[in-house]
Amino acid sequence: MDPRVPTSAEVLEELVHTLRASLTPVTTPPSASVSPMAIPACYAGGAAECGGFLLQVALFIEMQPQKFSTERSKVAFLISLLTGRALLWARAIWNAKIAIINSYDAFTNHFKEVFVRNLKKHPLSHLTMWHSRMFLVSRTPPAFHLIGHETVPSTCCLG
Repeated sequence: MDPRVPTSAEVLEELVHTLRASLTPVTTPPSASVSPMAIPACYAGGAAECGGFLLQVALFIEMQPQKFSTERSKVAFLISLLTGRALLWARAIWNAKIAIINSYDAFTNHFKEVFVRNLKKHPLSHLTMWHSRMFLVSRTPPAFHLIGHETVPSTCCLG
Protein backbone atom coordinates (compact mmCIF):
# COMPACT_ATOMS: atom_id res chain seq x y z
CA MET A 1 0.00 0.00 0.00
CA ASP A 2 1.28 3.26 -1.05
CA PRO A 3 0.34 5.87 1.47
CA ARG A 4 -0.85 9.00 -0.18
CA VAL A 5 1.28 12.06 0.57
CA PRO A 6 -0.92 14.98 1.57
CA THR A 7 -0.56 18.20 -0.35
CA SER A 8 0.53 21.36 1.38
CA ALA A 9 -3.02 22.73 1.09
CA GLU A 10 -4.35 19.64 2.87
CA VAL A 11 -1.71 19.93 5.59
CA LEU A 12 -2.55 23.59 6.08
CA GLU A 13 -6.27 22.80 6.20
CA GLU A 14 -5.68 20.09 8.80
CA LEU A 15 -3.59 22.49 10.93
CA VAL A 16 -6.29 25.14 10.77
CA HIS A 17 -8.94 22.57 11.73
CA THR A 18 -6.83 21.34 14.68
CA LEU A 19 -6.11 24.86 15.82
CA ARG A 20 -9.78 25.84 15.71
CA ALA A 21 -10.76 22.75 17.66
CA SER A 22 -8.19 23.48 20.36
CA LEU A 23 -9.30 27.05 20.88
CA THR A 24 -12.14 27.54 23.28
CA PRO A 25 -14.18 30.67 22.94
CA VAL A 26 -13.33 33.23 25.56
CA THR A 27 -16.46 34.33 27.27
CA THR A 28 -16.48 37.57 29.14
CA PRO A 29 -18.60 37.41 32.24
CA PRO A 30 -21.37 39.97 32.43
CA SER A 31 -20.38 43.20 34.11
CA ALA A 32 -21.64 42.16 37.49
CA SER A 33 -19.97 42.65 40.81
CA VAL A 34 -17.97 39.92 42.49
CA SER A 35 -20.84 39.51 44.89
CA PRO A 36 -24.30 40.94 44.49
CA MET A 37 -24.68 44.22 46.32
CA ALA A 38 -27.92 45.93 47.17
CA ILE A 39 -28.11 49.65 46.54
CA PRO A 40 -27.84 51.36 49.93
CA ALA A 41 -30.98 52.81 51.48
CA CYS A 42 -31.53 56.55 51.21
CA TYR A 43 -30.13 58.83 53.89
CA ALA A 44 -31.96 61.89 55.22
CA GLY A 45 -29.33 63.35 57.55
CA GLY A 46 -29.61 61.53 60.88
CA ALA A 47 -26.35 61.37 62.86
CA ALA A 48 -27.02 57.82 64.06
CA GLU A 49 -27.40 56.47 60.52
CA CYS A 50 -24.51 58.36 58.91
CA GLY A 51 -21.71 55.86 59.54
CA GLY A 52 -23.71 52.87 58.35
CA PHE A 53 -24.87 54.73 55.26
CA LEU A 54 -21.33 55.74 54.30
CA LEU A 55 -20.09 52.17 54.88
CA GLN A 56 -22.76 50.73 52.59
CA VAL A 57 -22.01 53.29 49.88
CA ALA A 58 -18.26 52.59 50.13
CA LEU A 59 -18.84 48.83 49.87
CA PHE A 60 -21.15 49.26 46.88
CA ILE A 61 -18.55 51.39 45.09
CA GLU A 62 -15.68 49.04 46.03
CA MET A 63 -17.48 45.95 44.75
CA GLN A 64 -18.41 47.59 41.43
CA PRO A 65 -15.43 49.76 40.45
CA GLN A 66 -16.29 49.54 36.74
CA LYS A 67 -19.36 51.68 37.43
CA PHE A 68 -17.39 54.48 39.09
CA SER A 69 -14.50 55.53 36.88
CA THR A 70 -14.09 58.99 38.42
CA GLU A 71 -14.15 60.49 41.88
CA ARG A 72 -16.97 62.78 40.78
CA SER A 73 -19.10 59.78 39.73
CA LYS A 74 -18.69 58.34 43.25
CA VAL A 75 -19.83 61.64 44.78
CA ALA A 76 -22.76 61.82 42.36
CA PHE A 77 -23.82 58.28 43.32
CA LEU A 78 -23.71 59.12 47.02
CA ILE A 79 -25.73 62.30 46.43
CA SER A 80 -28.31 60.30 44.45
CA LEU A 81 -29.08 58.38 47.67
CA LEU A 82 -29.74 61.48 49.77
CA THR A 83 -33.14 62.84 50.78
CA GLY A 84 -34.47 65.62 52.96
CA ARG A 85 -32.00 67.91 54.66
CA ALA A 86 -29.01 65.87 53.48
CA LEU A 87 -30.09 66.36 49.86
CA LEU A 88 -30.63 70.09 50.40
CA TRP A 89 -27.10 70.37 51.78
CA ALA A 90 -25.56 68.35 48.93
CA ARG A 91 -27.53 70.16 46.23
CA ALA A 92 -26.16 73.49 47.40
CA ILE A 93 -22.59 72.17 47.33
CA TRP A 94 -23.06 70.55 43.91
CA ASN A 95 -24.65 73.66 42.38
CA ALA A 96 -21.91 75.89 43.81
CA LYS A 97 -19.32 73.59 42.16
CA ILE A 98 -17.19 73.56 45.29
CA ALA A 99 -13.97 71.57 44.76
CA ILE A 100 -14.87 68.75 47.17
CA ILE A 101 -17.35 67.33 44.64
CA ASN A 102 -14.33 66.13 42.66
CA SER A 103 -12.92 64.02 45.50
CA TYR A 104 -14.91 61.21 47.10
CA ASP A 105 -12.68 61.17 50.20
CA ALA A 106 -12.88 64.95 50.69
CA PHE A 107 -16.64 64.90 50.16
CA THR A 108 -17.26 62.05 52.62
CA ASN A 109 -14.93 63.59 55.21
CA HIS A 110 -16.85 66.85 55.05
CA PHE A 111 -20.12 64.90 55.00
CA LYS A 112 -19.15 63.26 58.31
CA GLU A 113 -18.18 66.63 59.79
CA VAL A 114 -21.56 68.07 58.92
CA PHE A 115 -23.78 65.13 59.80
CA VAL A 116 -21.92 63.44 62.68
CA ARG A 117 -18.87 65.15 64.14
CA ASN A 118 -20.30 68.63 64.67
CA LEU A 119 -23.46 67.23 66.17
CA LYS A 120 -21.53 65.03 68.63
CA LYS A 121 -18.48 67.13 69.47
CA HIS A 122 -20.00 70.59 69.36
CA PRO A 123 -23.78 70.37 69.65
CA LEU A 124 -24.04 74.07 70.52
CA SER A 125 -21.63 75.22 67.88
CA HIS A 126 -22.98 77.71 65.37
CA LEU A 127 -20.14 77.39 62.90
CA THR A 128 -19.20 74.79 60.36
CA MET A 129 -15.73 74.90 58.83
CA TRP A 130 -15.64 74.40 55.08
CA HIS A 131 -12.24 72.81 54.62
CA SER A 132 -12.22 72.98 50.84
CA ARG A 133 -11.82 76.77 50.87
CA MET A 134 -11.83 77.60 54.59
CA PHE A 135 -15.30 79.11 54.56
CA LEU A 136 -17.03 79.77 57.84
CA VAL A 137 -20.75 79.41 57.48
CA SER A 138 -23.30 80.22 60.12
CA ARG A 139 -25.60 77.33 61.07
CA THR A 140 -28.41 79.46 62.44
CA PRO A 141 -29.77 81.65 59.62
CA PRO A 142 -32.04 79.87 57.15
CA ALA A 143 -30.25 81.27 54.12
CA PHE A 144 -27.28 80.96 51.86
CA HIS A 145 -24.33 83.25 52.27
CA LEU A 146 -22.31 84.81 49.50
CA ILE A 147 -18.67 84.49 50.45
CA GLY A 148 -16.03 85.43 47.96
CA HIS A 149 -17.24 84.55 44.49
CA GLU A 150 -19.26 81.48 45.43
CA THR A 151 -22.59 80.88 47.05
CA VAL A 152 -21.96 78.68 50.05
CA PRO A 153 -24.79 76.76 51.62
CA SER A 154 -25.48 77.35 55.24
CA THR A 155 -26.24 74.22 57.15
CA CYS A 156 -29.62 75.57 58.19
CA CYS A 157 -31.24 72.65 56.48
CA LEU A 158 -29.69 70.40 59.12
CA GLY A 159 -32.37 71.40 61.55
